[in-house]
Amino acid sequence: MAWSGFEERPSVHRGGTRDIRVVPPVLVQILREHLAEFGTADDGRIFQTERGGVVGSTAYGDVWAATRALAFTPEQVASPLVRRPYDLRHAGVSLWLNSGCSGN
Repeated sequence: MAWSGFEERPSVHRGGTRDIRVVPPVLVQILREHLAEFGTADDGRIFQTERGGVVGSTAYGDVWAATRALAFTPEQVASPLVRRPYDLRHAGVSLWLNSGCSGN
């Protein structure tokens, strides 16, 4: 199955509506370059192990921890700031709510 760039399914927590999400062109270019260099797994997954298997959740955590250590100051790394990838979304939503965005 080749990756088409779109997945037809309802957005999470949006009552089954089909929202369109705009992706910044620079991120699209990064993804296209990755696919050109590495291709996809036989089943269409973008990321795979060296032997074509499913990347385990512990591997994501290990990569996240290493990246976090490179991207942030030692003080930020010692804090709970983006300790998990989920924390980025949580922080973004909190920022929107604190700035007065109601989500409507």
